[in-house]
Amino acid sequence: MRYDHGLPDAPNRLGAVERGEVDAIFDEALAFWGNRALEIGMRLLPVKDKHLQRLEELGLRRATISKENYPKLSTDVGTVDFSGFPIFTHARVADEVVRSFCIALERRKDRIPWEGQGTLPLERMCRDTLEGPLDIPLHPAAENFWRDERGYLR
Repeated sequence: MRYDHGLPDAPNRLGAVERGEVDAIFDEALAFWGNRALEIGMRLLPVKDKHLQRLEELGLRRATISKENYPKLSTDVGTVDFSGFPIFTHARVADEVVRSFCIALERRKDRIPWEGQGTLPLERMCRDTLEGPLDIPLHPAAENFWRDERGYLR
């Protein structure tokens, strides 16, 4: 077992597989390495349905790695979702602090990396979407900002 730090090392991880140094990769950033892994003969292992059900009971979301997105797959693969990176705050944090944080995210979204193309799509990240699952309620000030000031929530 070994740890490779960060996404820039993704090519090295696949190189380690090709060189026979490692037998498996455990990483959520599939968009960066999944197709290449399949090309070099790796398999994406599914999570059994009974385990997915239990994980859902614990609050995780079921997801599918699709043949449509990864054409070298022989079939869709059942797994758990690891989308989004929530930003937590206590409900008692002052509204102006939360609003300022939302403004900062909006102003810098072009510099925040994410797996997709282009600028971080905050209009999808502040709602319950595939890219940004919303498993807890927004702070009221954040909800007001995204709805009233940006128009992202309807």
